[in-house]
Amino acid sequence: MKINLLSNWKLRSSGLLVLLATLWYLPWLLSHLNWAVPWLALPFAAASLMTAAMTLATVVDHWQIGVPEKHRVPQGQDPEVAVIVPTYGEPPMMVYETLLSVLTQDYPK
Repeated sequence: MKINLLSNWKLRSSGLLVLLATLWYLPWLLSHLNWAVPWLALPFAAASLMTAAMTLATVVDHWQIGVPEKHRVPQGQDPEVAVIVPTYGEPPMMVYETLLSVLTQDYPK
């Protein structure tokens, strides 16, 4: 898979912005906790730290996201397709018409 590093500049810019905001927010948060009520301050701090960690992990995970190059599938090698029609309590005529519509599809065109 070929990765175009300039194609995801928006994602990288957003990631850097999140990193900078997090580096500003976390020290501020920890210095402004209301220690008069530790039963509220500690879970809030833990949740905020966990949210920051998971957000930064997502940014790192998507830093070099790549998009595969498009290519045509050779004629006659089209992938098989399974059609699943979930139903529950629908009128039988509606299910029949849905299945008839699926069967009349002209795949792969």
